[in-house]
Amino acid sequence: MGNNYGMFEESILSDLQALPLAQADIAYAAAFLPAAQADALSALSNLGYAPGEAAAVVAQLSGEMSGADSASLIRAALKKMAPKT
Repeated sequence: MGNNYGMFEESILSDLQALPLAQADIAYAAAFLPAAQADALSALSNLGYAPGEAAAVVAQLSGEMSGADSASLIRAALKKMAPKT
């Protein structure tokens, strides 16, 4: 993935991207992710975004924004997921 994740985190993110997930699954997986990523997944899920889509965006942005705080990651994810007009 080209980031600073360990193999365990990469495995979780890969699983999140590949499977249709329920909100409970996101909460479980988020427990093993860094805090900013877990916060972003939780926020996007609470806003009604599909868990798989949210996980894919958070994983991509986490790689691009290494060390970003929760607020920055959430803002970037919302911009990326905003409907295109």
